[in-house]
Formats: sequence, structure tokens, C-alpha cells
Amino acid sequence: MGIMKEHRITAGKTLRFFLLFVMWITIWPSHAQDPFFSQFYTTRMYLNPGFAGATESINGFVNYRNQWSPADNRYETFYGAYDQPSEWLHGGVGVYLMNDRISNLISRFNLTAIYAYHLQVSRKFYVQAGFQVSLNQRKLAHDQLIFPDMIDPSSGILLPTQEVLGGDQKIYMDYSVGFIGFSGEWFGGVAIHHLTRPKQSDSDAEGSELPRKFTVHLARNFKLSGHSDRDEAWWITPEFMAQNQGRFYYFKYGAHITRNPVFIGVQSRHDLRFDFTSLIFSFGYLNKTVGFTYSYDVSMNKVQKFTPANGAHEVSLLIKIPYGRLKSKTIDAINLPLH
Repeated sequence: MGIMKEHRITAGKTLRFFLLFVMWITIWPSHAQDPFFSQFYTTRMYLNPGFAGATESINGFVNYRNQWSPADNRYETFYGAYDQPSEWLHGGVGVYLMNDRISNLISRFNLTAIYAYHLQVSRKFYVQAGFQVSLNQRKLAHDQLIFPDMIDPSSGILLPTQEVLGGDQKIYMDYSVGFIGFSGEWFGGVAIHHLTRPKQSDSDAEGSELPRKFTVHLARNFKLSGHSDRDEAWWITPEFMAQNQGRFYYFKYGAHITRNPVFIGVQSRHDLRFDFTSLIFSFGYLNKTVGFTYSYDVSMNKVQKFTPANGAHEVSLLIKIPYGRLKSKTIDAINLPLH
């Protein structure tokens, strides 16, 4: 009895891995999506490379996102970044590392370097143009895959597969650009990722290219109280983002309320037909040297295919080191709500 129970458990796990693999090979090559972060301003260089060196400080970021955490095939994303302004380069520089994985089956590693040129167009209007180059590795753990011919129908025992498997990893280069415009309390931008549409498969078959990602975002800070000291005033920051990658379209909008050193926020994210919808709640603490943010995505999907009812947790840590006042005012800083 114990042996049969163990076989049923094994068969259940094998079925989940097989379904996950089928979903990956049928959806991933032609309709791949980049990882998503709820906390835009702690992963701002990932959102738009034009944000490199956007503040008058040296910044270090660490982010962790866990989606569908109780599930065996949960999504986990790790992100670490560094950026600073550079008067000598007339802009800012940044670098980030990211590891995105589905359970222990599929993982993607990304190393990105960014340079952003800062230009003063007029007395109060600035533009930042960011250029990034990325080294990427996509890896599939063949030893975690289970095919139908491996399962003995009578006992559930796993047998060697007769499937012919290709390479377990692909390394490729990628390039992206982004532009930021800001003046006073408003800022916005556009970004285009995966300019060359790199192939993620060892095969040259059609549909293995990574689709370009187009992003538009806009935000503005509004003072809610009349206090003359910026740090003592209450602020609200409405924000909007639209994104397209392949056949996927997403919109994200909401607002943050800030009264240093704390802030709270609520946002909505959905697709064109509202088949995918989530509410994102966040709060955090930020002083002149350190910041912490936690957010939770509440899933409100119409379609629950491969989607458990729970949402996603995301935490971030920010360390800031003052860079000092820039001598040349051809370089200015964006009034980000959470910097």
C-alpha cells in the first residue's frame, strides 16, 4: 500500500512537470514575456535604461519576487543593481544582474550594463537617453523533465526516455534603448527592449525570437500639504504604464502617497480584456541612506488556467551613498517619488 501511494505521488509530480514542459515548449518560443516587477522605482533601470544615474546618489538595489509561492512551479526572480551619475561622462552609468526561474526547470540569467546620456534641453526640461547591452543565458534542466515514455503505466516507475534532447542552454547578446524626459515634478519615458530580437533556441526555426518589448510610462508628484520643506510635506504620485510584448498588452496605473520617511501605494494591472487583473498594494520606509519596500499582488483573474488563486510577494532593499552636488547643472536629478 505504501509503495502504491508513493507511485501515485510520483506520477502526480511527473504529470505536473510534463504539463509545465509542454506549456513551455508551446508558449515560450513564440510568446515569451520578460519577468515583471511590481516595484518600478526600485527596478527602474530594468523598466527603462534612461533611468541610469537619475538621482544625485550612488544607489545599490536588491529585489526578490516570488509568484505563486505555494505551487511547485512557482516563479522566482532575483535582481541586483548599481547606478550613479557621472559628470565626466555627462550622464549616468549602471549595471544589474537578474536571475529568473520557474521551479528548478527553467532559468534565465542576465548581466546588463547601461550608459545614459543626460542633456539639458531648456532651463527646466531635461532628457536622458539610455543604451544597454546584455549578456543572457537561458537554461533548461533536462534532468528535471519527465516524458510519457518514462512512466510505467502499471507501477509508475520511471524509465529512461527515448526522446532526443538538444542543448540544455543558450547564450546570446541583447540590446535595448530608453528615453526619459522630466521637468519639475513630472517625468516620463519610452523604452524599447530586445532591438535585435535574439533567438532563445538552439534551433533557427521561426518563432524562437524574443519579441520586442515596448514601454511607455508617465508620473507626476503633487504636493498635498503646503509645508515649505519638501521632506515635511505630504505628496501623492499618480503613475501610468503601458507595455506591449508580442501579443501581450498590459496597463498599470495607480498612486503612491509619501510623507518621509514612509509611503504607501495601490495600483492596478490588467490586460486589454481584463482576463488578467491584479491589485498591487505596497508600503515602505526610506531615509537618506537606506530604504525597504514590500508589495503584494492580489490576483483577480477571470481565467485561472495554470494560475493559482494566490498572488505574488516582492521585497526590495535600497542603499544610498551621497554623490555630492554636481558641479555642472547640465546634469540634474529626477524628483522620483521613492528615491
